[in-house]
Amino acid sequence: MNSFNVASQPSDPGPGSGKWRIETGRAELIKVTERIDVVVIGAGVVGLAAGRALARAGREVVVLEQHDAIGSETSSRNSEVIHAG
Repeated sequence: MNSFNVASQPSDPGPGSGKWRIETGRAELIKVTERIDVVVIGAGVVGLAAGRALARAGREVVVLEQHDAIGSETSSRNSEVIHAG
């Protein structure tokens, strides 16, 4: 089983509140007891931007990241991810 860091909005934060919960450690398969509309795989620049846009649009979003730090893999080494150049 892979280890993931999970950044997700807490229950009922209000639209676009920007309040996020970050949990680190090994993810276990769990029974989902709350509504999740979208799961974004990867917490780099693109994954976080997509998660933010979806959350601001009223979706319940969970962002999963396999590595220990958010935005520390491809986004940290490849500027094309940010400005397509």
